Amino acid sequence: MVPHSRPVGAVGDGACRQGQRTEPSTSPSPRDVVPAASGSGAGPGQLVPEVKRVDFSLLEKRINFREKGDTPNSFEIIQWKWDQSSNPFQKIASYSTKNQKLLFITQNISWHTPNNTAICSQQCEPGQRRKPAGVSSCCFECIDCEAGTFLNHNDLYNCQPCPADQWSSARSQECYPRLVKYLQWQEGTTVVLLLFSVLGLIATVVISVTFAIHSHTPVVKSAGGRMCFLMLASLIIGFVNVPMYVGIPTEFTCVCRQTAFSLCFTVCISCLTVGSFQIVSIFKTAAWLPKAYSYWMKYNGQYIFITVIIALKVTITVTNFIIHPPAPVLLAQEDDPSTVALQCNKSYKLALLMNSSLDMFLSSLCFCFSYMGKELPKNYNEAKYITLCMTCYSVSRIAIFLVMSRYRGVLVTLCDAMRMVINLLGISLGYFGPKCYLIFFHPECNTAAYFQTAIQSYTMRQD
Repeated sequence: MVPHSRPVGAVGDGACRQGQRTEPSTSPSPRDVVPAASGSGAGPGQLVPEVKRVDFSLLEKRINFREKGDTPNSFEIIQWKWDQSSNPFQKIASYSTKNQKLLFITQNISWHTPNNTAICSQQCEPGQRRKPAGVSSCCFECIDCEAGTFLNHNDLYNCQPCPADQWSSARSQECYPRLVKYLQWQEGTTVVLLLFSVLGLIATVVISVTFAIHSHTPVVKSAGGRMCFLMLASLIIGFVNVPMYVGIPTEFTCVCRQTAFSLCFTVCISCLTVGSFQIVSIFKTAAWLPKAYSYWMKYNGQYIFITVIIALKVTITVTNFIIHPPAPVLLAQEDDPSTVALQCNKSYKLALLMNSSLDMFLSSLCFCFSYMGKELPKNYNEAKYITLCMTCYSVSRIAIFLVMSRYRGVLVTLCDAMRMVINLLGISLGYFGPKCYLIFFHPECNTAAYFQTAIQSYTMRQD
C-alpha cells in the first residue's frame, strides 16, 4: 500500500472543508491486478476477487480484507511526508472497528497549506444548539436555547425542556429547582390573619355562652332563638378552619378550604334569611296570608328551608369535587419563572364561583327581606345589621374575584383566607355583637314588657 496525501475533499461546490486528510490506496492498484477489457474500467465483479487476495505487511501491521471487503481489524491512517528521507510515514489517526471511533494525533499531521484554519462553523457558545446549514455536518448555525429549556451535551442539535418543578434561563446547560411558594406561618400577613381569626373565635365562643345563659330573653328569641346556636356553631367551625389556608397544602387541607367556610357561611346566611322572612311574616304576611303563615309555623318551615338549602349546598360541593378535585398542584408564576406556587387546584376560580353561587343568591334574598322590615319596631329591625353582614360579603367577594383575575398563587390563597375571616367577623360581631351589647349594657331593653311596648307603638303608627 502506498499512502499519499490529498486535500479533504469534498462533497460538492460550497461544501465546508477542514484542513487535509490522507487516505490510502492499494498497491498493486486495480489497474495492475485487473486487466482492462476493451478499454473500459474494471467492474465490481472483477475487483472484489482481487481485493480478497490482498495480503501484505506495512509498518509491522498485517493488511488484508474479509470476504465482503471490510477489514477485520482496526486500521491506522498514515501520512507520507515526501520531504523526509528517514521515517517518512507518520501515523496521524487510527480507527477502531470495535468502537467505531476515529482518533486523530494532531501533532503528527504535516500541513501543506500556509493557513490551517478550518472554514467550518465555529463552535457554539454554551447553551446554544446547532442548526444544520447546508449538506455538510460541519456547517451549522448557533441558536440560543429558550428559557425553560437546556442543552444536553449528548444532543447538540436540540434543546431539552425542563421538568415541571425546575426552571432555566435562556442559554442554560442545566435546569434548577424552582422555589415552591405557599402561605407560610412566619409571614407577617399570616400572623395578622391568624390573630384576627383567634380573636373572632374567642368572641364567638363568648357570644355562644352569653346566648346560652340568656336563651329565655326576648333579645335572643328575636335574633332567631335556637337557630342562633346553629349559626354560632357554624362560625366556630369556620374560625377553626382558617389555619387550613396556611402551610403546605395537602388533599385534606384542600378539602377543608373548599368545604368548611362555604358550608358554614351557607348555614349562617340561610338562618339569617329565614329569620328575616319570619319577622316580616309576623308583622305583614300573617295578616295577608294567615293560612300560609299557620302552615309555616305548624310544620317548622324555617328548619325545612335550612335543611333543603344545606342539602343543595352539599350537592353543589360534591359536584364541584367531581369536576375539580381539590388536590394540591404546582402553578408556574409568569412574572417569576424561578418560583412555583403550591395551590389546591388549577380551576380554583371556577370552583370558588360554583361554591359561591348559592351563597350569593341567599345573600340577595336576605337583603331583600331585611329591607322589607326596615319599618318594623327597632327591637325587630335587623336591616342595618344584616346590611353590614351582606356588605362585608359583597365587598370581599368582589375583591377576591378581582385579585384572582389578575394574580395567581400565594396572593390568591391569602385573599381567600382574608375573605373568610372578614365574613365570619361580619356575622359574629356585626349581627350578634349589638345583641350582646343590649344584654350586657342595657338589660332594661331585654324584657318582655319593653318588646311589647315597642310592638304596640308600631301597631298604633300603622293604624
